[in-house]
Amino acid sequence: MVAIGFGLVPCGWLLSLTSTVAPNWRSMHNISGEAPEVVVYQGIWHICKHSLDSSLVLCNHVYEGYFENEIIETAQRMMSASLLMTMVGMTVATFGVRCWTERPSWTGVCLGGFVIVCSGLLTVIPVAWYAHLLTDLESPPATVHMGYCITLGYLGGVMEILGGFVMFMSVWRYGGREPADGSPSHTQRGLTWMPCHGLPFFDLFTVTEIVGHGLVASEF
Repeated sequence: MVAIGFGLVPCGWLLSLTSTVAPNWRSMHNISGEAPEVVVYQGIWHICKHSLDSSLVLCNHVYEGYFENEIIETAQRMMSASLLMTMVGMTVATFGVRCWTERPSWTGVCLGGFVIVCSGLLTVIPVAWYAHLLTDLESPPATVHMGYCITLGYLGGVMEILGGFVMFMSVWRYGGREPADGSPSHTQRGLTWMPCHGLPFFDLFTVTEIVGHGLVASEF
């Protein structure tokens, strides 16, 4: 279960990073005062201009009033904070897993998951706000389209939230509490943590092999 979280979070972080730095939160076509083939791509850090007649892309353009919009500064801060918090959360969760010991610290994994959930929210909020104000932001008269960064931001934020939630809930699933019925715990059954081999796998497991029409269980 925790392995799912450790898989989702880095993927979500990469999508959020791309959404943050790429200048394509929205695109403008048929811009007043520009040639019809000119397309302008606007992000939260840069503005780029591209002509459909060539492959040349020129960035660092300035459109008066665009970067003065409140959402731009807010998105810059929240997206940057989200990227940093995700790295902090992954660091805490990784030290919580403690693959170099036989027993992980589920409190650390839970805390790391909570931080990552918060970082995912810090991504989704500015992306959703920007999408809501897409056509209201300061710009010359033009046809405005949503950029791919909005989609990547949504996906990245949701993946971080899901991955962090899985980590957060792991403390109840793998917390090592004794079952109420007195049945053996995971450790008592011999299913101990696999040191330095990754995430929630075990050094004793059962592989079922299909041999002919029968089933043979081999234990390692």
